[in-house]
Amino acid sequence: MTTKNLMHKIATIVPKAHLDLIMNDEYLMALTHAADDPLYLEFFADRVAEGKYVILDNSTVELGEPEDFETYISKAKLMGASEIVLPDWFQDADRTLAYIKPGIETAQRLGYKGRYMAVPQGLTHSEWIHNASEMLVYPIDTVGISCRYTGMFQGSRALAVGFVEHLLQKRGRTEVNVHLLGCWTNPLSDVAISLPSRIIAGVDSSYPSVFAKYNLLLTPNTKRPSGGIDIVNDVYDEAILATNIATWQRLCGGIEWHANV
Repeated sequence: MTTKNLMHKIATIVPKAHLDLIMNDEYLMALTHAADDPLYLEFFADRVAEGKYVILDNSTVELGEPEDFETYISKAKLMGASEIVLPDWFQDADRTLAYIKPGIETAQRLGYKGRYMAVPQGLTHSEWIHNASEMLVYPIDTVGISCRYTGMFQGSRALAVGFVEHLLQKRGRTEVNVHLLGCWTNPLSDVAISLPSRIIAGVDSSYPSVFAKYNLLLTPNTKRPSGGIDIVNDVYDEAILATNIATWQRLCGGIEWHANV
């Protein structure tokens, strides 16, 4: 499968100043803390109106914990979000699992009509896998595999995808998809292996934006700079960012980058 055929699975997170670079993407990820900005929220509402698929992330990584859920749902409704990420707490399997049922019930009560993503948590492989298995009891649509567990899975979430695929078959939930949340390592090893799979809905990341923040061109051999981006306020060299986005997409598609491409 070529990168072109996989484009509908790749979401790129960019600052508000550069949203025009992802306007034509089919698969998008918005972050709820940035959706406090009316222009940011309006951009993604417009993409939904065009028939694009928009996930509203709960910004747990950026905020340290999930946003107040009713506030989050109000933004999801205004945006018309295709899918939301249920509240999750890093490495806290019990708390994350306990909120799935009341979270879905609250969203339905408030009139949200889209799909639901749940994000497994755990301190160990076995706890993470058990948490993912228990989530499948509930009417979720997607299992989100966080990039914060890349190290636990030996540097590539392909192993985690395999575990989840087995669980879906075992539980009779083969209609459930998998989304790769974020990307902290080389997409060739962490994303490209799994992206063509039928069960993978997609991947999102600010990976190309982080490089652009430091005026760096993304290559497979350049280590990702530490830290994140300021989605609301950052402004980059747009030529560098556009080049990085194209490279990121190629790497996700399993195509090596070359200087003359």
